Amino acid sequence: MSGKKKQEEDCRRLADRLGVRVVGVYKDNDISASTRTKRKRKDYQRLLGDASTGFLKVVLAYTTSRITRKPRENEDLIELAEAHGTLFFYVASPDFDLNTASGRMIARILAAKDAGEAEETAERVARAALQRAEAGKFHGGGRPYGYEKDGVTLRDSEIEEYEEGVRRLIGGESQTAMVRRLNDRGSLTAEGALWTVGNLKRMFAKKRYVIYDDSDPEKRGTREHQTGEYRAEWPGVITRAEYELMMARFQQHTQPWAHGLSNGRKYLLSGLARCGGVLASGDPCGTAMYGQARKRDNGTSQRRYRCKGLDNHARQIGCGKVFRDAAALDEFVTEAVLYRLDSPEVARALASEQDTHQEYRSCHAVWNGSS
Repeated sequence: MSGKKKQEEDCRRLADRLGVRVVGVYKDNDISASTRTKRKRKDYQRLLGDASTGFLKVVLAYTTSRITRKPRENEDLIELAEAHGTLFFYVASPDFDLNTASGRMIARILAAKDAGEAEETAERVARAALQRAEAGKFHGGGRPYGYEKDGVTLRDSEIEEYEEGVRRLIGGESQTAMVRRLNDRGSLTAEGALWTVGNLKRMFAKKRYVIYDDSDPEKRGTREHQTGEYRAEWPGVITRAEYELMMARFQQHTQPWAHGLSNGRKYLLSGLARCGGVLASGDPCGTAMYGQARKRDNGTSQRRYRCKGLDNHARQIGCGKVFRDAAALDEFVTEAVLYRLDSPEVARALASEQDTHQEYRSCHAVWNGSS
């Protein structure tokens, strides 16, 4: 059983002892509560919101540090207690009443202690990582492409693919063509997944494959770290000159589009509009169109919908040739929908639906009363 699962079970046992009914579980998996983390903790924010609305009155956690190690966030918990009477209980930390001066003092002392311990741990981890980098050691984690699990021993079949890929990229082959070729021949990533333009570029952009010093008779690779580059314990594959040529090709083939597809409803019809083009076979395309802002040479951008001709693995799914101006298409569809909603047929349908809901609400109210 994982540590997170055990902590939840301990908290549920605490709830049983206190006679508290569990109405929700809040957990931000793989996101630290440390002072150094910058990632948003969505469930933590949801907990604060639910407590402030009165949805919950008691918060249970394994320790104080499981909720937060940030003194600034600790003040949010104090404000919850003062404004809404929220109570906090812990499995392995002392309980204290945040509605009293002594309770708030204890909470602030523990928050400062948790923050200090977290920062000391982070410093030790950072120092150890730097020492490993300076020694050229493999940092661990997943198996790097082209190497065995130890991160040092070459895997010849993948290294051959890598070296061929470098030659092709320098020669001008596009990333999409490379992705299609690798997937078609069944050559997978180190994780056993299909290639995409994204993971292909991330792999080739790593400097671990670059020979640190061309005059080195052992041709060791490059160990990257935020403080710099170091001579690695594993063998390198390409020269720095080859790496720079390859990266220049990456830059040359960068498409003048904003990075990634848009999320949410920035584009009203993204993923909903369908391409009206024709495939090479003569059949209608009908592929979903997605919104992307095309950058012009003058620095401005044009919002458009485009037919997604290829999927993320460079496999043909549409014609990829049809583009439509987003503003004009959004306006046309919006006016058509509003016109339809204003019709007598829709008004009658909505009125009938409201009557049905009213009948249901009446029955529900009676049932509650009779219970």
